[in-house]
Amino acid sequence: MNPVPALPAQANSKSSSEIKLSIHVPSPSNFNNSALELHDHGYDIDIRLTHGNNTFMSADFEMGILKSYGGRLLNGRFSFSYSYDPVSRIVTVCGSDYPSARGMSLLTQPIASDEISIERATPSGFHADDGYGNRHWYHRAQLFAGTTEAFRTTCRQANEMLIEALQEWPDVHVTVLQTLPELSTDLYHDVCLLSRHGKPFGNLKPGHIYLPYHVVTLPESQVQGTHMFKVDEHFANVKGSTGDPKPTGYSNGSWTQIWEEFTEQSATICTTHDWPVPCTPGVFAGAARKGGHVIIGKEAEPVPDNGDCYMFPICQNHNKSTYTGPMRAREYQKALHLRDYRH
Repeated sequence: MNPVPALPAQANSKSSSEIKLSIHVPSPSNFNNSALELHDHGYDIDIRLTHGNNTFMSADFEMGILKSYGGRLLNGRFSFSYSYDPVSRIVTVCGSDYPSARGMSLLTQPIASDEISIERATPSGFHADDGYGNRHWYHRAQLFAGTTEAFRTTCRQANEMLIEALQEWPDVHVTVLQTLPELSTDLYHDVCLLSRHGKPFGNLKPGHIYLPYHVVTLPESQVQGTHMFKVDEHFANVKGSTGDPKPTGYSNGSWTQIWEEFTEQSATICTTHDWPVPCTPGVFAGAARKGGHVIIGKEAEPVPDNGDCYMFPICQNHNKSTYTGPMRAREYQKALHLRDYRH
């Protein structure tokens, strides 16, 4: 692994086409066995993200001593894929549990060796592609017991620190890719969208008889993950979404239930609570609790077919089609990121 020149250490800064961050990732503590000793000093990582779909690779950093390989130094580097659109100011990265080879990875390599062993924040891919069969260094080998867990923890810490640093960036929105959580059969079918002759036709019903012109859109394709809003950041309704197909249990909050599953929060209050207009009186439940399709901004606008939008739990008053004004992420900051939006 040829070292990549380290970026100069600096405070977080911004420009229109790139993002520069610095994070400090803790190293595994007190890791010392007969084959491998890891240092306790942690790793300072300078990150530069540019526009487009890219893969970041950090500079090499020293991790420890590989006793079983002549006492050679063990170097590491972090790598992850991302997308950054400087126009919309959205950065998209994998969540720590998103099972993709594009997620955060830790590549380790003894000095003066071509043997690379790879650990990931989430187990994915094939071991043979991650270093299995190397003659001297493969961190999952029995000789290096405990190393897999230690490196995976380090990967996950690095990924969470990356997401946190991006969230603190003043003018950047962060989408974190996640897989759809396991849902009850009823709820899952409730959010499967049915099309007829290429047009939305409602939602999948139990025992539905499929005809040749029926097509089901899977919810796994609709929910991309969570989108992180700033505290009090403005959002507005999707104009023209009132007549969109909704889950059969919509009045009971099917989409809001999906939001709860993704964010691990309970939707007990309207996101923009009493701002700038009063919420629906009474308890935030039943017909008063909506999974509102929204956009970033201060005024309701339409979203083109196959475009992206977001979903927050909001009350009936804020969700109604006649309300076109601004709202704020007051009570919650995590929204569902919905893709492939269709009328």
